[in-house]
Amino acid sequence: MPIYYALVSRGDCVLAHFATTSGNFVTYTSLLLSKLSNIESKQASYSSDNYLFHCIVQEGLIYLCLTDNSYDSRLAMAFLLEVRERFLSRYPDETIKEANAFDLNTDFSRILSNQMDYFTHNPSSDKIELVKKKLESTHSIVIENIEKVMQRNEKAELLIGKTEAVAEQASKFKSQSEKLKWVIWKKNAKFAAGLLGFFFLLWLLFF
Repeated sequence: MPIYYALVSRGDCVLAHFATTSGNFVTYTSLLLSKLSNIESKQASYSSDNYLFHCIVQEGLIYLCLTDNSYDSRLAMAFLLEVRERFLSRYPDETIKEANAFDLNTDFSRILSNQMDYFTHNPSSDKIELVKKKLESTHSIVIENIEKVMQRNEKAELLIGKTEAVAEQASKFKSQSEKLKWVIWKKNAKFAAGLLGFFFLLWLLFF
């Protein structure tokens, strides 16, 4: 009963993520994030086949993880609350607002990995039980069918740990990487153009 995948995003822009297995969940979560990014605040779990997507949406940030449907939803929410606390204490607001896709992945993916392992193998620890009790007393976790937020024609079979999904996931990562490279190239081009214009102005003034 592991946590298969976890991410932190600003709207539909994924800032950091980590997966313990292969699958087509990257495609799934991209569609789900596009729907959740229009929601102001929410705490819910969405069922898809034999799996659950758990999410906390708050102040423009989305904390999301994927488990099988036998994993305790309160435990998943406890995991997301811990991820949220660590993420917000680690990065200032300005960094979060200005970060491009996956800018924080090198650093924060390690934290996601450690917490995923901890919440998978230490579910009876005092800290986790404390968070679960708090959730029980303050929130009811709504489990909805994923079709509540995704159209029927957007929903496909969710493949976890299956080689058939690797090619699709790799394609998705390639697309995201190319998009990020394009953003960085545009920034560099603007800087170079500005620098060239500055030196040209100096040449006009002094020569």
